[in-house]
Amino acid sequence: PEGITSEKLEFVKKLKENSSARISEYAKKYNVNYVEGKTPWEVKCDIALPCATQNELNEADAKALTENGAHSANIGTYKLHLSLSSEDLIK
Repeated sequence: PEGITSEKLEFVKKLKENSSARISEYAKKYNVNYVEGKTPWEVKCDIALPCATQNELNEADAKALTENGAHSANIGTYKLHLSLSSEDLIK
């Protein structure tokens, strides 16, 4: 809703330092939508930051990001983005 603040970022950092912590705790604390078992790539955003080391995006995810206007520096996302046809990219 109002984006990421330094307070929210600090909370995520602390969550990630604790290996048993779940990002759903962030959703509860800041009253944001979280759907168990789903990825965030279908959510409209300006910038997406998928984990490059996890290779977590597939072609459908890259297409969803592209359709929502997101930009990503992840090279895997970029390659998937390039594999989409021009009809998929131009709306």
